[in-house]
Amino acid sequence: MSTIKIILASIAFTFFFIEMARIPDKINIIKRKPFNCMMCLSVWVSLILYFAPVWITNIILTMFGTGVLAPFIRNFLHNLMFKK
Repeated sequence: MSTIKIILASIAFTFFFIEMARIPDKINIIKRKPFNCMMCLSVWVSLILYFAPVWITNIILTMFGTGVLAPFIRNFLHNLMFKK
């Protein structure tokens, strides 16, 4: 179960960091690999989380997982409420 949590936390963090918050576009110092590459950053984040304590993985999975899922759930509920 720990490996699955690491994979999900890495994907959620990377997607939020690159696609949703667009941090590499805002900070010129990190506008290069591995910070603007989805595959590169997810590999490095998963390596860091592998050696980090379990509670850090749980925190990252909870924080960034909800950050990624919240817009999708909001759009889904909005489409249910206001049908066209």
